[in-house]
Amino acid sequence: MKFAFTADLHLKMWNDKFFDAERTPLKLTEILNSVKQMCDYCMKNKIENVIIGGDVNDLKQIVHYRSFVMLKEILEHYYNLHFFVIHGNHDSAGREDLYSSIQLLDGPSNVSTFVEKTIIEDITFLPWSGNVAEEVYNCEPNKILISHFGINEAQLSSGISVKTNIKLNDLKKFDLVLLGHYHKPQQVGNVYYVGSPIQLNRGEANEEKRFLVVDTETLEVKSIETTGYRKNYNIIIESSDEIEEKLEQAKELQKDGIVTIKNKVKELEVEKIEIEGVRIINDVEGEYQMRGITSEMKITDQLKRYLEIQKVPENEHNEYIDTFLEIQK
Repeated sequence: MKFAFTADLHLKMWNDKFFDAERTPLKLTEILNSVKQMCDYCMKNKIENVIIGGDVNDLKQIVHYRSFVMLKEILEHYYNLHFFVIHGNHDSAGREDLYSSIQLLDGPSNVSTFVEKTIIEDITFLPWSGNVAEEVYNCEPNKILISHFGINEAQLSSGISVKTNIKLNDLKKFDLVLLGHYHKPQQVGNVYYVGSPIQLNRGEANEEKRFLVVDTETLEVKSIETTGYRKNYNIIIESSDEIEEKLEQAKELQKDGIVTIKNKVKELEVEKIEIEGVRIINDVEGEYQMRGITSEMKITDQLKRYLEIQKVPENEHNEYIDTFLEIQK
């Protein structure tokens, strides 16, 4: 049997200055289109099952109902496919909240949602919970684990590894582990993070997004690139010799993407460069200390100041800070 795997849709009515023809935020449309792309692939290749590995919702305490209705309509449209959806940490208000937003997808006969551990033959479905580490330790061995958590050896999109209570060695009782939670697509040993289906913000720039196709017999994992969305690009200027080349590259990429130039050259006067739609920031060594970030500051204050320096829109600050605090837990 084969199935498709995706995770971390983070549905909401995104605060996007771009909209589609029906006045839906373009980013939400792009996320839902990635689901359609995966479903179309499954139909074409006679794959009957799709698994969504948590974080269907984005805002935890708030559910933007329209975004869930739109997803549910897509799942119902592909009635020949069966969808298995597990609970992620963004799908409820907190660790002790027993209600999951994924239950809004219940109803269609081709949708199964899991908020508790469920075993179907060779696959263990383990939804996120406040005690997920303990549940991992207590899990009986099986061929495949589907879950939503971080492990010590994996990385965030920033390249940082976060200390968690779960290590790669704890997962050796499974032949294959497929996870949501970290948005950076990666493989660590027998563990695959599928990553978010599209680049959800500038912090995921340059990442090639995907969904996975898994063969339960051979355990072959195939990566299928997600296409058809606005990509974020980071361009780094590291020497004065490449300034002109990199600026031209930025002009070309911004035609169908979102471009950030990070300048590491002291001689470049960033404030004098104007390229419509392109954000240019200084990343010169010592720049952040000179602009008010010190080790004496609270970590959240450091992050707020960093976001200001990076010229991240103020309405996106809380999203980054909440994500950071969630990871710290």
